Amino acid sequence: MKPSHYFQQRKLEFRQNPTCRNGLTSLLITLMASVAILALSATSARAFVNSLANPGFELGTSGWIIVQPWVWNGASYAVQNTSQFVNGSGTVHVAVHGGTNAFKVWGYFQTYTTTPGAMQTIAAAPGSTWTADGWASTEVPDNLKPLTGSLGCRSYIQVLFLDATTNYGAPLGSYTSPWIDTNSPTSTWIHLQVTNTSGGTTLTAPVGTAFVRFQMIMWQPGPVSGVYPGGSVYWDDVELFLTSKPDPEITIQPVPVTKVYGQTATFSVTADGLSTLSYKWQKDSANISNPNAYGVTTSTLTLSNVTTAMQGNYTVIVTDLAGPLTSGPASLTVLDPGVISITPPLGQTKTEGQTATITVVAAGSSGLTYAWQTNGTPLSNDGRISGATSATLTVANLTTADTGTYTLVINGGAVQATNGLKVVTAAQLATNLLVNPGFEDGVLSEPWETAWVGFNGVVLQTTNDYYYLSATPVSVWDGTYVCEVYGSDADDGIYQNVPVTAGATYHAGGWFYMSSDAPIAAPTTVTMQLMFKNAGGTTLTTFTAPVIDVNFVPDTWISLQATNATGGTDIVAPAGTVSATCQIYEFNWSYAGGNVYFDDLYLTHASQSAPPAVTIAASALGGLMNLTFPTTSGVTYEVLYTDSLNSPITWHTNSTIAGDGAVMGVSDPIGATQRFYRLLEHY
Repeated sequence: MKPSHYFQQRKLEFRQNPTCRNGLTSLLITLMASVAILALSATSARAFVNSLANPGFELGTSGWIIVQPWVWNGASYAVQNTSQFVNGSGTVHVAVHGGTNAFKVWGYFQTYTTTPGAMQTIAAAPGSTWTADGWASTEVPDNLKPLTGSLGCRSYIQVLFLDATTNYGAPLGSYTSPWIDTNSPTSTWIHLQVTNTSGGTTLTAPVGTAFVRFQMIMWQPGPVSGVYPGGSVYWDDVELFLTSKPDPEITIQPVPVTKVYGQTATFSVTADGLSTLSYKWQKDSANISNPNAYGVTTSTLTLSNVTTAMQGNYTVIVTDLAGPLTSGPASLTVLDPGVISITPPLGQTKTEGQTATITVVAAGSSGLTYAWQTNGTPLSNDGRISGATSATLTVANLTTADTGTYTLVINGGAVQATNGLKVVTAAQLATNLLVNPGFEDGVLSEPWETAWVGFNGVVLQTTNDYYYLSATPVSVWDGTYVCEVYGSDADDGIYQNVPVTAGATYHAGGWFYMSSDAPIAAPTTVTMQLMFKNAGGTTLTTFTAPVIDVNFVPDTWISLQATNATGGTDIVAPAGTVSATCQIYEFNWSYAGGNVYFDDLYLTHASQSAPPAVTIAASALGGLMNLTFPTTSGVTYEVLYTDSLNSPITWHTNSTIAGDGAVMGVSDPIGATQRFYRLLEHY
């Protein structure tokens, strides 16, 4: 409750008698004292605003980020309410400090110390002062447990002051509250206040501070003789107050800028103060007089047509009636020459017979020269390649041999731009829905593709690698690369999401290998899973291949295929399916470990009867040849063309289309020569 104040009323008289001046003086003193009391009362009643969003967890974890940066599949936190029971009890309800919810945290069960929890990060200025506190409770029977020779788990609040990089591994300042641990009272809400090094509650942001981080941490050591300490802690009604801030205050510092010669650079600052603010930008601590500089006395500085002479450190002096404050320096780097853009930005995947184009936009203070290379080998113009010495490279009639890294060398190597190209066969796209199924890209996923996603213990290997703690080279089923899943965490593996059609029939499988040099140990298992999902990402049903465990035949590549409920290999996507997840999953809950290798995975349409014959309708309009044809769901159509029917005939791919049952079409520019078309159906 806010404090109430009672002031006794007085009757005051004014007299005209000059001899009563002392009474007037007494009156004035009384009035001044009353004003002072009122001012003090207003100050003491001022309420600070909690900087934390959702501090009582009444909105679940909204506003909070879970600590650590990595999270295993078995969560170590929950928001619970009073209708739920404490873990291990069917009668003891969860207690909260306020409202209906509280945040519960418990330890990761690892062989090493873990520190899970939840955090919020908020902008903060150097010199600002803060206080932080909260309420915690450890509830019986899930209260914190001790270990032999150790306190076991403990939980606390931590406040970190961070620079602009938000590097929590090297904070500018770190403060903690007392612990709640195995010696703390159980089933009791305990107030924990973060203190500074002197024991006070004021936390001052050091020089260089850009952010303050508030986090609740559960500290759990590794096991002793295989036994974990265990237990959990509830947190509620946590608070982080900004109690004072500098005047003036810079809340967002200018950031470094890198531009190419001739571009425009912009620096900005966000500041606050108790009176009107003024700004003055400087370069290398000197006033700016460059005619290409605009907004020198505003919060935003703009530099047009930048040159290398304009490089340096830019700062802004923010001033109000309390005095000046200089921002941190922000550097300007000018690339001369430099690359402005590359299209496509990361790379591209094309089908054999198609055309690939890469365009680079660059600038510099002098004329630019261009030379394209692929995988380090210079390119020259020929019947398929054009633009080898220009900013735009075009490669026509692609083959799989064109796959590689394309580099544009500018001005003899002063600057370079790279782009990836991957060429696949039309048959591969039509038969295997998985991208990079044999891992021959050398990465789980190209930067421009949505392919494999790895979690925890997964790595690509080649025959140049060796099995764990062994001199035996790794075996691959096909090509150069193979993927390995190993026991790094409780859950390890990879997955890939692909679009599929409800009601269609699929096959899924691959080749698997377990080395006797590094076999999996019981009870660890590895399984290939095929999960069909709806538009919301909810798994509708899951099919699996035979489980790989300690009984799997070692040192032999074995083909495994996902099966349906009756043991057959035809798997039908249920109603509502829009996508499928193909996953290789190692269940390593006991951390027994072990490795399994896999290669040439596949997810294909099951064999089906040939689709109906298709007749192409052609029409010429606006300089384009328009081709239309009916399609069938589950069938991929490849439109081919050739400019001559003389032997040998060379067919080129115009486009590849996935049928959906509708009439679909493609357009092709009409050239000076005749052109012939054909349509292939892949099913």
